[in-house]
Amino acid sequence: MVPTRQTPARGSRRARFAQWFGAALGALFATGCAETQSALDPHGPAADAIARIGWIMFAGAAVVAGVVFYLLLRPVLHAWRRPQPAAVVVEEGSTRLIVWGSVLTTAVLIALFSGTMLTLASIAAPYAAGTLELEVIGHQWWWEVRYRHPDTGRTVTTANEIHIPVGRAVRVAVRSDDVNHSFWVPRLHGKIDMLPGRTNRIVLEAAEPGLYPGACSEFCGLQHANMRLLVIAEPPEEFTRWLDWQAGPALPPTDALTRQGQQVFIQAGCVFCHTFRTAPGPSPAPGGAIAPDLTHIGSRRTLGAGMIPNTPRHLQDWIADAPARKPGIRMPAMDLDGPSLQALAAYLEGLR
Repeated sequence: MVPTRQTPARGSRRARFAQWFGAALGALFATGCAETQSALDPHGPAADAIARIGWIMFAGAAVVAGVVFYLLLRPVLHAWRRPQPAAVVVEEGSTRLIVWGSVLTTAVLIALFSGTMLTLASIAAPYAAGTLELEVIGHQWWWEVRYRHPDTGRTVTTANEIHIPVGRAVRVAVRSDDVNHSFWVPRLHGKIDMLPGRTNRIVLEAAEPGLYPGACSEFCGLQHANMRLLVIAEPPEEFTRWLDWQAGPALPPTDALTRQGQQVFIQAGCVFCHTFRTAPGPSPAPGGAIAPDLTHIGSRRTLGAGMIPNTPRHLQDWIADAPARKPGIRMPAMDLDGPSLQALAAYLEGLR
């Protein structure tokens, strides 16, 4: 009797492969669940359309991949089932199977392409006159945001935060003051390029109040990963109050500490870079501001374009040595003693 070599059952091998493959696939999908910047969690009409076509394309790609892999693996699996090697035989119907597989995949690709074009046309549709407009200018590495007040015509400038009214389309003109950037708020819309010398436009609309993180999505230098922004969607009446407040100057200092801080702000030369509507200083350059407008910095949620929370302690650390927090930025470290630093931080925190 000739001894035979024991081999594991095909079923057990397939089961182990399926387990490992399923675990790897689950881990891959789990890596996309940690952040709030998800295009698959839409909160606006444009984002809804983009997410819908995204899921459709995923399903279509899965169908095409399934057909292609079946056509590739079918002869391998067929040969695997044979107990003995056999000569290559062209099976009846193989040509028909290949033809129909090609037709199916081509039809799916044409359908996906058509759906994508229709989606792009729908989110690029023009909006009626009277739509709220604002301008966002990209800098290395922060965002300048300009509104035009609908009643006074006054330009309202802020930085790194965009306020919009819920349920109302807002037309955003975007451009860059230095290098190429890309404006992206995934839960409200797709990406749009920000280019020097060219203005592009995008429409943001939020279906419900909330905070919608965004970021620059095109590499723009050393601190690209720390060029973030926050879109704040609020009820229309709250937005109107916010815009009216932002249009006015910051409140003057009211005590000895903040008055000292105002003097430090002027004497340290901060006014030569930061636009400020209660202290003397140069106007922004025609292409954009040198540094963020600080008129109402105390009311903002973050510092450093979304890097750190806007708290007194973080503000003092930022003023003392911003390049240590964000290497490559233009702001130098400030050589201030402890009392002067505390006074300056208190003054800026009071600018609400």
